[in-house]
Amino acid sequence: MCSLLSLSNKTMAKAFVFVVTLTLLLSLIIPSSAINKKDPKQEEILGMVRDMQIASYFTFATLINMVQASVPSNTTFFIPDDRSLSKIIIQQNNILQFLLRHSVPSLLPFAELSHLPKGTALPSNQPPYMIKISDENNKGIYLNNIKLISPDICKSGASFKCHGITGVFLPDAIRTPPPPKQAPEYHVGPPPPPPRPSPEPPAIRPPAAAAPPAQPAPVSASPIIAPTPMSSLPDEPLSSSSNVLHGAGWLLFLSIFVSLV
Repeated sequence: MCSLLSLSNKTMAKAFVFVVTLTLLLSLIIPSSAINKKDPKQEEILGMVRDMQIASYFTFATLINMVQASVPSNTTFFIPDDRSLSKIIIQQNNILQFLLRHSVPSLLPFAELSHLPKGTALPSNQPPYMIKISDENNKGIYLNNIKLISPDICKSGASFKCHGITGVFLPDAIRTPPPPKQAPEYHVGPPPPPPRPSPEPPAIRPPAAAAPPAQPAPVSASPIIAPTPMSSLPDEPLSSSSNVLHGAGWLLFLSIFVSLV
């Protein structure tokens, strides 16, 4: 009986030593803060992501989840909708810069944002990028000419504010306020002479048309009167002078004939 009691005491002692040793090892491996507490910043980021997803801003929420450790606290985010984000490509090493460009390092609920003077330029978390506020003829609040449509999306924590917008802030948008315009310079003295009119180019005349070929002279249409034949002449008695000439002609003919013979 005594041997059994001594054996049970030894077993209990060994079990006690084992439990104490295991407790010491767990306390060294796992910090007490990890067992009893959670990171408050991470809890607020997770709450902000849930609020974005409830409001159907899934793409921006996914980008936040990818860089949780680098997201700054006390920040107001301007969240592009999923349709706008589907039109661009964001490299993985540029995700944080993209998120910083769409945020400002201060908490701006819609009640305060709507009372800022029009034309106010807010410095973003990516200096020197600026976010300019306008109202576009009192049709709502515009940020860099992009309309704000969903105010106060993030409500789970006190370190983040979020507002939904209809577009993406591009890198070439307003970075710094434009310099003031210089006053126009006025010319003092006589007015400058009017500009001389430019000489007109000489007129180009078309080449003269070739003269038509000469036409033959028209034949007179007056009738040609043929000579009257001898036989048609009226028989008239020869006068004495004509008889003499007739006889002299015969004599001349006979003399020529005789000389030739």
